[in-house]
Amino acid sequence: MKCSICEKSTTQRCSRCHTKYYCSKSCQKKDYSNHVQECPSKSVNILVEYVYKDLIPIDNAVRYEYGFYNCMHPGELSKLLGLYQGLIKYLNCSKSQLHSWWESGNLAFHI
Repeated sequence: MKCSICEKSTTQRCSRCHTKYYCSKSCQKKDYSNHVQECPSKSVNILVEYVYKDLIPIDNAVRYEYGFYNCMHPGELSKLLGLYQGLIKYLNCSKSQLHSWWESGNLAFHI
């Protein structure tokens, strides 16, 4: 297969949807803002699965997009998961609403 960005030969692909190919992390990062919109398994869907399982997300896209990479201590991870549990399970915040907040760069403001 060929890299979706530079067309070099590669076997590496998006770990979430497995449909787009990238020869390097650099090419994947270049395409991220476009691909995240079309990737069949949007990270918000994965986040909601973790919320209902009461698990700290391990998916890299979810950790990046929804702030878990910013947590410096394990206790902060639990608090952030609890925040999302409150939004999703108790305040009925929709997946599309969370995703649109992230997409607009205003997730922290709306929370």
